[in-house]
Amino acid sequence: MDLHQHKVVLRSIRQILKHQKEKELLKDEKFNVFSILKMETRENATHSAFLAALLDPSGTHFKGSVFLELFLKCINNNTIDVATAKVKTEHHIGFRDITDKTGGRIDIYIWDKKGNCLSIENKINAGDQLAQIERYCNHNKLKNEVYYLTLKGDEPTEGSKGELKSGIHFFNISYSSIIVKWLTLCSKEAADSPILRETIKQYIILIKKLTHTMDDKEEDELFDIILQNYEASLYLAANVKKAIAEFNNKIRQSIYDSLTNHLSEKYSISFGNGTEATYSQIWIRIKGYQGDKLLFGIQNFSVNVDPFFGKGIIIGVFTMNGKYLPEYEMFGKKDSNYWSAVKRFTEYDNYEIDLQNPELLNKLYNKNDFYNGFVNHIVKETIDYLAIYTPNVISFLNKV
Repeated sequence: MDLHQHKVVLRSIRQILKHQKEKELLKDEKFNVFSILKMETRENATHSAFLAALLDPSGTHFKGSVFLELFLKCINNNTIDVATAKVKTEHHIGFRDITDKTGGRIDIYIWDKKGNCLSIENKINAGDQLAQIERYCNHNKLKNEVYYLTLKGDEPTEGSKGELKSGIHFFNISYSSIIVKWLTLCSKEAADSPILRETIKQYIILIKKLTHTMDDKEEDELFDIILQNYEASLYLAANVKKAIAEFNNKIRQSIYDSLTNHLSEKYSISFGNGTEATYSQIWIRIKGYQGDKLLFGIQNFSVNVDPFFGKGIIIGVFTMNGKYLPEYEMFGKKDSNYWSAVKRFTEYDNYEIDLQNPELLNKLYNKNDFYNGFVNHIVKETIDYLAIYTPNVISFLNKV
């Protein structure tokens, strides 16, 4: 392919993005209460709570069942009796039982007096839990419809859905299409309630930001450029993940180098899977205890979202075979069969530590000072974490 043609396509796309941002400024769309309060990616505290508040016929929007009726039409559901419907978040359906595949907490739960219910699992950043969709589908089995809500309508992991099939046993829905469509209808119904209307509009703006969705005019222009330069666009799309994987690996290498420089006297640092794998790590072993019984890990440098922990980078105590985790309470909560004492790195310069965030990656690529500060931030928090948990790991390993 002609490299010049690729550059032409990219310049044209950048121009569309520039126009989109200029429109956002003119319409005051940069001032967004959800973004200002750092509530953008909180599944339950922000998204589930807001959606449930609109869906609730007895909610403080005082629009009765109108919003719920619109939602049910958007997802083609006619099982719920809206006259008796109730809505809640974090609905407990029993303790989690992985063997029988029951129990858990459903993010948004809608039910009526006839015993019908609708269960929504809401995913923004979090990964899937083991047998999560299976467990929800087994709840009230003959009168429950389960929906898996993600930004783009993604499929649940095999570990979550098992042998269940989307479109048959449960349904995938997306923020980018279904939720935006529904909210647009809701904002029209709220035309006579300015605070409610504008709050819904701000939430729509947030969703478009999270899903990288443009206004119709800009989207049409983008599609036109892609179709006019279809072969070049295919090459660009095919190499996006490869380019990001290479840059993520550079970040991982920089963190590795700095950790080795600071910690090589007491710890052995090594790489895990590459950045194109599902999970990509840096492993940290205490010298003198260098097997795989218990070690520290930093994950996920991958171009893919972590199926279990979701977006972002975590540090924790890890065992390669999962054998030892149930035995040590000194590390606090067991986070999975392999991880315990998991901690997410704190924000750097108002950015969550999320290598899926294009704004963060762009700044890391283009600003050396920002890049170096980001690496130092990860390294410092890693050193602080190791200072807390190393004594406990040594104590445990001395016993096994």
